[in-house]
Amino acid sequence: MLGIDFKQILLHALNFIILFTALYLLLYSPIKKFMEKRKAYYDDKEKKIKDGEDKVASLTAEYQNKLKVAHDEAALIKSEALKDAKLEADNIKKVAEDAASDIISSANDKANIIKQSAIAEAKEELISSVISVVKDKIKSSSDTSSSYDEFLSLSSKKVKNAKN
Repeated sequence: MLGIDFKQILLHALNFIILFTALYLLLYSPIKKFMEKRKAYYDDKEKKIKDGEDKVASLTAEYQNKLKVAHDEAALIKSEALKDAKLEADNIKKVAEDAASDIISSANDKANIIKQSAIAEAKEELISSVISVVKDKIKSSSDTSSSYDEFLSLSSKKVKNAKN
């Protein structure tokens, strides 16, 4: 009839199926396994990188929080130190003012003592000057002996009373 040999077609179909199966087993399967392994390897790498990025982000946030806490603590310590320094300065100022007040009071007391002794010396000098002037006057007057003795006794009593 047309010269078609069904045996030949069947043999070619069988050869095609054998070739296809052999190529599938020898080429496609190993390449598919290789590609799956490669995809798994890169998926694993991507997962590790993503985990690493997440870990880095969390550590960065944690360190930033710790840094903020450290800055806050440093500011608190600084403010407490400033308060303590101000209190200490106020205490030192108060002690210095008290010491200055004591020194001024002591100086005033010494000045009063010196003033009193100067007044006493001036009184003694004035009295001795008055006595010497009066002695000279009495000597020059006519009744020298009785008035003079009387005046000396009165003067001596007044000098003793002024010293006391």
